Amino acid sequence: MKIRLALACSALAVAGALATTAPAVAAAPVRGVDEAVSVSAEVIPRFGTMSVNWTAAGTADTTGTTQITIDLPSWMTFGSLMMIDEPTYTFSYTISPDGHQLTALYTGTQKPGQTEILQARISSALTIPPGVITATVSNRGDRNPANNVASTGIGGETAPAPVIPAKPHALHTDISTGPGIGGSVVTISGKALANGMVLFGDTPATNVSCTDTSCTATAPGGRGFVPVEVVTPGGSAYTPSAFLYTGPPPPAPPAPSLTSAYTKSGPAAGGNAIYLAGNNLEGGQVLVGGKPAPDSSCGYTLCSATAPAGTGTVDVRVLTAGGITPVVSGDQYTYTG
Repeated sequence: MKIRLALACSALAVAGALATTAPAVAAAPVRGVDEAVSVSAEVIPRFGTMSVNWTAAGTADTTGTTQITIDLPSWMTFGSLMMIDEPTYTFSYTISPDGHQLTALYTGTQKPGQTEILQARISSALTIPPGVITATVSNRGDRNPANNVASTGIGGETAPAPVIPAKPHALHTDISTGPGIGGSVVTISGKALANGMVLFGDTPATNVSCTDTSCTATAPGGRGFVPVEVVTPGGSAYTPSAFLYTGPPPPAPPAPSLTSAYTKSGPAAGGNAIYLAGNNLEGGQVLVGGKPAPDSSCGYTLCSATAPAGTGTVDVRVLTAGGITPVVSGDQYTYTG
């Protein structure tokens, strides 16, 4: 995956390093291919706005979790999010206690050429003193992490010279086992870990806080051995040992359900977009006539996918960790022509 990150007033290109070797447990496959991200900001006295756009380039889907962090000067704070485009992502975000940093996680599938948008309000000083806005992007599938960091000067400040994000190194974890229900607080020591995202297998940790030399994170629920990975703008690093879950795993999430299918028919060759609405759909896979639909991506209440080829009238269902949606006649799809 190649990620391009640009700020409206000033853009810079940086190059990072590739991921380190995984431990001797089965790690999740690299899924990313190519993605372009841009960030723009408009700041005037007392308030401002910021927009994040990311577009999948290349020729294949981009699937998995992407983390975006935006750091503001000390005299600016983040307000509310105005818009999150594309609700077929599973999306979460946090704002630091001091209001100066926003960290967002997006999990889903993006088709080549598809653009998503996030917009946020910013509160600024009555007068705009010199300062710098910096944004970073981290994705485990970023095979060539160029342009993952961008800065722009505001209030007359000059943006700093381009910096190459260093390759992260995860050298030590204070614990390597915890209950299957999750909740263990793990500290990872290393180098170049700032702006990191911590993954236990495929699942992002919560309450993540990373400095250059350490990350603390709360383990999600799971079972068995899973690799632990810190993903930064400079690449990915696995911890020396995997994490072992003991005891029962967390209960399964609520069963998914569909309330409506916005697309009822399409050509036998497939290729048209399908949109579904329901509940508890996050992370789901759309099935059309029992076939996995390409480009499948599900948020909490909406799914999008591309219809596979087929014939006749078939059931449309969504498979999640909580189960599969029941067969409902109103959720059928008819192939035409």
